[in-house]
Amino acid sequence: MKALTKSITFAPIDAGCSYVAPVMLALYTSKTKKHEDTKQMITAVGVVVILVGLIVWIGQLLSFVAPEIATKIGLNSPEEEMDQSLYIIETKANGLSDILLTWTLPLSGFLMIIDQKSWPFLALIGSGIYIYFAFLTIFSRYFLKNRGKKIGSPSDVKVAYIFSVIWIICSFLMIGLAIQALGY
Repeated sequence: MKALTKSITFAPIDAGCSYVAPVMLALYTSKTKKHEDTKQMITAVGVVVILVGLIVWIGQLLSFVAPEIATKIGLNSPEEEMDQSLYIIETKANGLSDILLTWTLPLSGFLMIIDQKSWPFLALIGSGIYIYFAFLTIFSRYFLKNRGKKIGSPSDVKVAYIFSVIWIICSFLMIGLAIQALGY
């Protein structure tokens, strides 16, 4: 009777346990795979943000320090294709303020990749700066063009709009990742 009780009582538990290990392994593998996918996505976003951010920072540095060189390599419109006020604002005022501020987003991308805990705060600050910068670029050109001012060659304006949209997308990605990392 003892053997029968043991086989009846413990057989379903033993049989059930044989399913637990594969299920636990599948869940662990699934979580590990999701973690790896998330890490790869974070690395990819971080690399894109670093590259896009450095284009802005280096471009603004060249525009401020050596606008002729920036124009030769296509980062600025030639002065004669732009309203004089816009040219001064773009190369000097925006150039200097962007040199001082736009390092924040690419640094947050780097800190995110290496999993440094302060990256979300820097990402929120940097994203705000990049969103502001992008909309300023778009709206200043839009309103100046509507007033008949020269805003650069059509191809230069198109590039400015494309990069502005890229900056906005990168900023919103970083904001989303930062909010997630902060637990909100």
